[in-house]
Parts: sequence; C-alpha cells; structure tokens
Amino acid sequence: MLQTGETWARASGAPSFLSLDENSFRSFLRQTDNDLGHPVKTLLKFFKRLYEFGEPVPPYYTWRVAVILRRARLPDEEKRFLAAWCRHYSEGRGGKRYLDLVERYGKLMRQGYRPCV
Repeated sequence: MLQTGETWARASGAPSFLSLDENSFRSFLRQTDNDLGHPVKTLLKFFKRLYEFGEPVPPYYTWRVAVILRRARLPDEEKRFLAAWCRHYSEGRGGKRYLDLVERYGKLMRQGYRPCV
C-alpha cells in the first residue's frame, strides 16, 4: 500500500465506497440510507471477507437492514433477520452496536416473538 499509494479499502478488495473521501462517503450514505439492497449487498461482501480473511463483519449494515425493515413495516422479516444475526453474534462482542443489535432482538423476544429455527 505504501509503495502503490492505494488506500486500505482498494488494496484489500473492500467495497469501493470505503475509499471515498469523508464528504463523498457521507453523501453516499445519505443517498443509500433507505435502500435495502445496499446494506444487504454490503453485508454479503463482508461475510465473504469473514470467511476468507477472518475480518469481523461491521454491525452498521446489519443495523441499517433492521431499521429499514422496521420502517417498511416488515416486522416478521426484521425478527427473522435479527434471529439469524444473533445466532452468530449473541454475546454482543465487538462493541456497542453489536450489543444494540442483541438488545433489539431481545426486545422483540420479550414482545412474544419466537423465531423459527
């Protein structure tokens, strides 16, 4: 990276939007804020990286999927999505947003939801 001048995101094959400057990145996030396809595609890329390189999956995109599903009034999809996430990340290790996702799922469980397993 030092020899070529490439950014980490470009050199590592991470999603291209991670190489944008801060203003462009913020603008990109605003444009894709409620587009369910973007965080889902991004999550798929990060899960591939998890299995290839062991890099953790950033929880931001998982959170965005849950928020978009809630706003779209798709509670069953949100519950199933969070149930799948929490099967793998139930301890909330990795930071506050991981814990927030576990708590969000716990709240759904207290409301009487039982996932299909």
